[in-house]
Amino acid sequence: MFRLFSLLAGIVLIAAGFALAVVDGARSIADGRLALTTLRALSDLAKAGFVDGLKAPVEHLFPKLWDPVLVSLLSAPAFVYLWGIGFVLYLISRRPPQKIGYSSRG
Repeated sequence: MFRLFSLLAGIVLIAAGFALAVVDGARSIADGRLALTTLRALSDLAKAGFVDGLKAPVEHLFPKLWDPVLVSLLSAPAFVYLWGIGFVLYLISRRPPQKIGYSSRG
């Protein structure tokens, strides 16, 4: 059951990443400059204020983690994250390879 869920979630995330890459490419061609949807913009579309609500606890617990690390991660293109998570879920759902050349007899 987990394998099926992982496979479906992986395929959906890969397809969503591809669609987002196509939208970003079309927007870049129309604007005449590189216009990518960042992870921060995608999270703001999904749930408004999620990143701002995350900032205060992270700065309270780990003050050096927010500015150099998480700000740069949130400014990366969102389709890269969707593809990465999708491929990891897809690889988790694969069956293990069959052992060839081993005898099953005792």
